Parts: sequence; C-alpha cells; structure tokens
Amino acid sequence: MHSRVATLKVFLWGSFVSLLGAVLIAVLNYLVRRYLANTFSIGEYGFLYSVFSSLTILLAVIDLGMTQAGTILIAKNRAGNRPLRANSIYSFILLAKTSFGTAIYLILALLSSFLVVHYYKFPAGQTIFLIVALLLIFQSAETVCMSAMDSAKAFGIKNLLQSAKILLIFLGIVCFSAQYGLVFAAGMFPACALLSFIAAYIILSRKFGLKASPEITFNLRTFKHTWDLSRWTAVGLVGLTAISNMDQQLLTWLSNLERVGLYNIALPIAQIMQPLIILPVVFMPIVAELWQHGRKEEIAKLTEAITAVLFILLWVTMITLLPLAKFIISLLFGSQFTEAGTALTILCTGTIFFAAASFYISALNASGAARQGAVILIGGAIFNIICNAIMISLWNINGAATATALSYLFICMASYFVLHRKIPIHMPLKSVLYIAFSGIIMTVAAAWLYGQKFGLPGMLAGTLLLDGMLALLLTPVWLKITRELIHFYQDKKKTD
Repeated sequence: MHSRVATLKVFLWGSFVSLLGAVLIAVLNYLVRRYLANTFSIGEYGFLYSVFSSLTILLAVIDLGMTQAGTILIAKNRAGNRPLRANSIYSFILLAKTSFGTAIYLILALLSSFLVVHYYKFPAGQTIFLIVALLLIFQSAETVCMSAMDSAKAFGIKNLLQSAKILLIFLGIVCFSAQYGLVFAAGMFPACALLSFIAAYIILSRKFGLKASPEITFNLRTFKHTWDLSRWTAVGLVGLTAISNMDQQLLTWLSNLERVGLYNIALPIAQIMQPLIILPVVFMPIVAELWQHGRKEEIAKLTEAITAVLFILLWVTMITLLPLAKFIISLLFGSQFTEAGTALTILCTGTIFFAAASFYISALNASGAARQGAVILIGGAIFNIICNAIMISLWNINGAATATALSYLFICMASYFVLHRKIPIHMPLKSVLYIAFSGIIMTVAAAWLYGQKFGLPGMLAGTLLLDGMLALLLTPVWLKITRELIHFYQDKKKTD
C-alpha cells in the first residue's frame, strides 16, 4: 500500500508543481507575444510565428518519438536500478537528436531564400529565418534533458528552468528589441534554449547521475530498445504536432501573414489553458511504472478522475468565453485585435480535447500500445488537413480554429475507446449525462448573454453567475470523484 500512496502523492505533487510552472510559462509567453504584436507590424509578427510553427513540425520529425520513449525507458531503468542502461539511452537520444537537428538546419539554410520568397511571401525575413531555425539544434538537445528530468520526477527543477528561460526571453525582448529590431528578438529564442540545455545538462549530471557517455552511446541493445518503442511514438508525435500546427501553415499558404498574425493573437490566450496538458507529462513516468507492475486498476481510477475533471472544464470554458472572448482580447492585446474573439473561444474549447487526448495517448504509449496511438494520430492529422483546407477557405481564421478543435475531438474520442479496451475504465453514464445536461443549460444561457449589449460589467457579472450555478449543480460530481479516489486507496490498504 505504501507504494500506491506514494504513487498518488508523486502524481498530485508533480501535477501541482507542473501546473504552477506551466501557468507561469503561459503567462510569460503571452507577455512576449503581446509585446511583439504591439511593437512590430502584424505581418512581421505573423511571419515570426509562422516560422515557429514550421519549426515545431520539423522538431517533431527530428524527435522520431525518442523523447517520449526516453522518458519511459529511463524511468523504467531507474526504477529497476539499472543506471548504466539509463545513461546509455540518455546518451544515444541526445546524440541522435542533435545530429538530426544539425542536418535539417543545413538543408533549410540552403533553401531559405526560396522559402521566404515563395512560401512565407516575406523576402526581408531570410536572416530572421536562419536565426530562429537554430532552434532545430538547441531545442532538440534541450528537450532530451527535460524528458530525462520527467523520468527522474524532477518536475520542480524542470519547470524552474523552463520558466527562467521564457522570463529571460521576455526581458531580453522588452529591453533590446525596440533598439535592435526583430532580428534581435528572434535571436533570443535559440540563445535561451541553448542556455537552458546547458543548465539542465549540468543538473542532470550532478544531481541525478545522468551523463552523456560517448563510449556507450552506440550500444546496439540501447538502439533496439529505443527504436522498438519510439518508432510508433514518432509517427504519433508527428501526427499530433501536425494537428497543432497545420492551421498556421495552411493559413500561411492559403491566406496571408496578417491573418496568421491575427490567429496568433488568439493562440497565446488559448495557451494559457495549456497547463492542462502537463497532466500526461506528469502521468507518463508514473503510468510506465504502474504498467510495469500490472497495476491497471490504479491507472483506471486516475484516468476516470481526470476525464471527469476535463469534461467539467469543457463546459466552464464555453460558458466563460462565449460572452467574454472579445473583452479578453481587448484587455490583453488591444481593441484592434477583437476580430479573433470567435477563434479564441473555439481554440480554448479544443484545448480541453487536446489535454484529454494527450493523456490517453500517453497512457497507450506507456502500455506498449504506441502503434495504436500512432494510427489514431495519423488519422487525426489527415482529418485535420482536410478540415483546414475546406474551412479556411470558408471562414478564414475561424475555420482554422474549428478544424483544429474538431481534430482534437476526433483523437480524444478514438484514443479513449482504445484505452477503454485495455484497462477497466468505468465512467458512470448517469454522471456523464448529468454533467452534459448541466453544461448545455448553462452554455445556452451564455449564448443568450453574448447576444445582449450589457457592456463589460454586465457580461462579467452574468458569466460569473453562470459559472457559479454550474459549480453548484456539479457539486455532487466533485464529491463523488473525491470519495471514490479515497475509498479506492483505503480499500487497497485493507487488502495489502
């Protein structure tokens, strides 16, 4: 029983620390974007973040699923007291990712002139493109160290480093970009990724004994173990990243950088909700150990609780943003960007599905079902491309947001049903219907409120009232979730 209670404590502590860090990172990311959007033209801002989006897809290709595979394998080998094998995996992944990143950077450098003219339609951006593309090398290395920290459950240190990185980016941009221009602002991102990698590497070496060891890097056994797990994770990661970024790429291609810039007004606000997505990051090394010991009931209970929480948050998100989205954008960025209000509401709703999908896919990967997860994500990516191509032509940035949200819903539902076949998840139908019924009623009321002309004080008061009513209606559900988790671990104590 002690080990089960310890598992719950690690999960709750890791979730708390990671949520705290992710909120700070999301807020700082918003501040960076706000400064850039109000300092440079909307086209320059759109170009910079379109490049970031392109690089994000390439970073997923470079990753080849090794980062997530490394988290699982290093966690298992550390739990099994096999430090040499853990170091071998860490060394192999670090060398492989930085090598791939360097190779792709050189290819992009050769193609940069063509890309900035014919794809981005921003000929003046070649230098900026070459500088930002250094992330392919430095961020590839950094993510290996961060995944190693996840495997060691060093969630606090990881989030401290990531928060420090974005804070340094923000301070550098605010202090110097007005003087030195967009080139300097762009350079802050790869420079801080390099500093973060160096700091993480030193901490892992000294505190956790994880060191890059060239003499064991090319161990054939290490390559086989990593490849067996990462090959399907790689396909899935590319699919998931494509779903998250194809909206910006197709907006760049089918529309223009000004539309991309406007879309990137809604995105950072939606990303403030992305602390929800740390749940699978915290969960993955824990579920890897639980699968190792065949403790499926514990995985199921955690999954049920998180699913219920996210389902409730879905309705809270819609109720809050329907009346307030344009006011939020006006407050956070400026009234000239309120056109992105509808896209913001749709993207935030989609983020809930993304959080749930990431959770289920991580559980499948840790259980050895990475192939099934990959198939789901590739199906989602294909669905996303089709939806974007159709909906951007119809509704521009609102179409891009809708395509993304629908794709997240697709992979969320598919991954849940696959996971349901592997572990005994029991979501009571009565609870699901009760949450849905309560949420629909309050959402309809929020839609009515949106159509009124009450002004900000009236809208804010009405939204708070609706959220409060939903919370009151769902009190029995919250109590039931808490009671079931407590009873589960109490029953385990009696039987162990």
